[in-house]
Formats: sequence, structure tokens, C-alpha cells
Amino acid sequence: MLPRRSWLCVLVPLCLAGCREDEPIVKQTVPRVSVMQRFFGAILPKGEKIWFFKLVGTEDDMAELQEPFDEFLKSIDFTDPLKPKWKLPKGWIEEEGKEMRYKTIHIGPKEKKLDLSVTALGLEAEDVTENVNRWRAQIGLVAFHKRDLEPFLRKVDLPAGPAIVVDMIGPGAVAQGKGPPMGAPPRPGPDALPFKYEAPKGWEKIANITLSVLTFQVKEGDKKARVTVSELGKKSGSLLDNVNRWRRDYAGLPEINETQLAKDVQELAVGLESFKYVDIDGPKQRILGVVWPRPDSTYFFKMAGHTDVVEKHKKNFETFVKSVQFGG
Repeated sequence: MLPRRSWLCVLVPLCLAGCREDEPIVKQTVPRVSVMQRFFGAILPKGEKIWFFKLVGTEDDMAELQEPFDEFLKSIDFTDPLKPKWKLPKGWIEEEGKEMRYKTIHIGPKEKKLDLSVTALGLEAEDVTENVNRWRAQIGLVAFHKRDLEPFLRKVDLPAGPAIVVDMIGPGAVAQGKGPPMGAPPRPGPDALPFKYEAPKGWEKIANITLSVLTFQVKEGDKKARVTVSELGKKSGSLLDNVNRWRRDYAGLPEINETQLAKDVQELAVGLESFKYVDIDGPKQRILGVVWPRPDSTYFFKMAGHTDVVEKHKKNFETFVKSVQFGG
């Protein structure tokens, strides 16, 4: 629980034109609304998955959610390692997640609703420093070296297993109009990316989803597909790991082995380079995926959605990836 905020006094001057000399001083007290962003996060490894629980909002909105968030974490039950359950605090409403998100939990009234996201990734996402620094960037804080970050990590033994829990406060990301990270030089604007690209006609740029740095929606009537560009660290898993995750989570298909992967994978030529490219069509949806390694990270270009939409825009997707030019 955070301390109650101070109140500001607003004095209305007497010496305004047309005011009577005996007009009294009018005092008005208003609460100071914090624009700082507070972030609750938890990282919980379980079997072959790393589970992420994230809740972020203004400092004032988050003030009374510390205890409910902790109680929620304590209630997590991994009897089924792929489908965890939990007890929701009063007023919290759960719904199925989309794309990489497992669940979304809505908190509070509609006019200022907060969302707790639950996401599961493979063991390639186990680097705590990378994940926490990504979260720090989301609330406008600079990245820390592992040795400097350690004191800010709370190691908790939950009934579901050991977890890393963080509670951070920052000025908010540039994309939210809150200015650059504290203690750092000004950053580029919200649309700045480390690469240039040309988006095909008809692709609608939309808000980014979990882990994505660029997101488009593609429609054909009432049928949809989504194009995402995501960046992960060096430990982003093998090609087989990622393809099997896409087959399982997006397309609804069984996993394959290295022999089958060698038959399925293609090469997409981009300038003088070529990158691994897969086309996975399953009962749930179809996904196109390109894996683009960079010196310090790996970029994933994906189109996932209705088979008809993906088929019609497959050439556009390939042209989009070929248009990408990284700086430096």
C-alpha cells in the first residue's frame, strides 16, 4: 500500500478586473493524480515453459493491488502444467488470451480497467535479466546489468514453485507520452525502429501485442490475419523449438522432428542474405514465419490467421520482409 498523496491548494487571486474588494479568497483542494507507472511482474518457470504474469497501470490505480496480486500468485495451481488454474480476487474477470497470451484478467471498472496478462513461452525466454529489462523499458526505465538488477528482484517460494517477482515504478514509456527514461538521454519517438520497411497497401498498423515491436492487421471481409515483428535475445531457442511452438500454439498441429523440419523449411532471400522460412497450415490457422538472426538478438516475422487471408497475402508478406533494412 502506498502512502496517501499530498493535496494541492489552488488560490484564486483577488485582484482580477471587475472583482469586488471584499470578495473572499476561494480555496479548492484537489488530489494529485500520479502519472508515474507502476509495474507488478512475476516469472515462474514450470517444466518446459516460462510463465509471465504482468500488471501495469498508473501509480495511483495500482496502489491497492499489491496484496490482491500477491494473493493471486499464491493461488496458482499447476496440477496440469499446460493449463494452470488460480483463484481470482473479487471483481477480477478472466477471458481467453489471443496470439501468444494464455489469459487476460480484467481488473476494476470499465472506465479505468487494468489488464493482468498471463503468457507462456519456451525455455528460450528464461533469461531473467532480459525479461526484466524489457519490462523496465515499458515504463521508461533504463536497462540494468545483471549484477545491478539483482537487489530489485524478489525471490518467492510460491506453492506452484519458485518465482521471481518485481515491483517497479517509472515515468512511463515514450510511446505513452511520458518522456525518456530517467537518467538516460532522449530516445527516438515511439515509431522509431532499428530497421526501415515498406508496408503493403491495405495493411493496418495496430497496437503491439506481447513481445512485438511492430504489428499489422490484414482483413478480407470478416476474415483476418495478423502480422507481427518480434525481437528476442540470443537465447531464443532453436529453429525446431520455434517451429514446434508455432505448430502447437498457432496452427494446432503436432510437433515434428529435425528430419521433418529439414523437409518443411524454406529459404527466403533478402538482399544478399537468406533466412529460414516456414509455411504452416493447420486446423486452427495458418502461419508464415521468417527467422532473422542479428548480432545481439533474433527477429521473428510472422503472419498468422485465417488460411484464405494468409494465402492471398503471402506474396505481400514476403515482399514486406524483403523490404526490411536494418541500420548499421
